[in-house]
Amino acid sequence: MKKFSKHVNKNSRLSRRITDIPKLLQSAVSLHQEGRLPEAKSLYQQILQCNPRHPVALHFMGMIAFQTGDHKLAVDLTSKSIQADPQNALYFFNRGIIFHAQDNLEATIDSYRRAIALSPNYAEAHFNLGLTLFELSNRNHNTALLG
Repeated sequence: MKKFSKHVNKNSRLSRRITDIPKLLQSAVSLHQEGRLPEAKSLYQQILQCNPRHPVALHFMGMIAFQTGDHKLAVDLTSKSIQADPQNALYFFNRGIIFHAQDNLEATIDSYRRAIALSPNYAEAHFNLGLTLFELSNRNHNTALLG
């Protein structure tokens, strides 16, 4: 009987933690917006312990990685958020920003185009795509002049 009650207690704790995810997420996003990255990261990690494929937590963990200079991890985490929720234009848009910081213009363009395909009126994605295409054009033009 003790084994059964331990199992029930463990499941009720897990159930309680899962129902706390919206509150944890709200707190994490607020902390993130305030620039309190370590505290936000800790809450995102708690969410991911309950649900390793939670798209919002993965996305914002990726943004924290980006903000702290770990661009490789940022791409990995935002890509995982896209796998978990492939219809979210913001995830593609932010991955484009990360790729741009890595000077990977082709991947940047692809990410912005995917964001626009999902949300055709996404003005920031159109703007960033235009800037990136202009940058790539100038880079190709300068390479042709030097070559």
